[in-house]
Amino acid sequence: MTSARKYGLEPGLYASVSGNGFLGVDNLGRVFVKGCWLGDPSPESKKRYAKICERMTEELWSRYGELFEIWFDGGALAPEKGGPDLMPLIEKHQPNALLFQGPPEAKNLIRWVGNERGVAPYPCWATGSDGTADDGMKEMQYNGNPDGGRWIPGECDVPLGRNRWFCYNKGPNWTMDYLMNMYDRSVGRNCNLLLNAAPQPDGLILESEMKTYAEFGRRIKGRYANRLVAAEGEGDRLELAIPKDSGPVNQVILAERIEQGERIRKFDLEALVGTEWKKLYSGTCIGHKHIVRFDKVAASRLRLSVAASAAKPLIRDFSAYCN
Repeated sequence: MTSARKYGLEPGLYASVSGNGFLGVDNLGRVFVKGCWLGDPSPESKKRYAKICERMTEELWSRYGELFEIWFDGGALAPEKGGPDLMPLIEKHQPNALLFQGPPEAKNLIRWVGNERGVAPYPCWATGSDGTADDGMKEMQYNGNPDGGRWIPGECDVPLGRNRWFCYNKGPNWTMDYLMNMYDRSVGRNCNLLLNAAPQPDGLILESEMKTYAEFGRRIKGRYANRLVAAEGEGDRLELAIPKDSGPVNQVILAERIEQGERIRKFDLEALVGTEWKKLYSGTCIGHKHIVRFDKVAASRLRLSVAASAAKPLIRDFSAYCN
């Protein structure tokens, strides 16, 4: 935690309360291993395991200062279903932490998007229904609900290589093209991308993986370094005039003023080519950020037309790029 804060990183902790291999418990049931059932499914065993989880999480949340995020693996079973009573501990020790797959009654929930490939479905709304399925593990729909009453944005978790959550897993890293495509389909779909970094037993990240992270960062910066033009505004229509000497356009970033909520429900993106408007893309959710990529087009203007919205559209960013 000290090292994280030293380098300006917001620390968080992973805490699983859904299963324990040593105790043979999986979601407060039993584990089937090599033809045998392990664990004790009795009510007394469930209560014991719930108390162990409460003491474990209290230690984690009370000894390391303020946490940015608490990451529950597999969700958190509600106390009325036999799970640990976590909400009093959260409210006492970490009331401001984001909770990934945490107890459904928590106020700072973020939700899983249904896979571990770093890819969100589209649309993927940051709002959800009044309750979550699987005891906080996921939204009723992985897409969220544009008319939902809770702010519960999606988070895309993924290891740096296929099935490589831990340092002893073998296999190559994702290719840079795959990572860039992943970025477009996570961050570019109104979500947060959580790219795993697995430390070795000495606490250090492999040098080869550090190079991959660094190159990924350089690629992202490079892709968005050549911004041709940008605008912001209100209402159902917003246009960009493309500078004459800028060349073709092949990417647009859209963003709403998210502090006012996700208002846009349906929109079209068009390009003025010569004297004719050509449709490039039709979408639904914009939210915090939506990245639109398309074949290069020599356009003099771009137009965002909102066909449906819950209230007046408030556009924080409408920008065009060529890369």
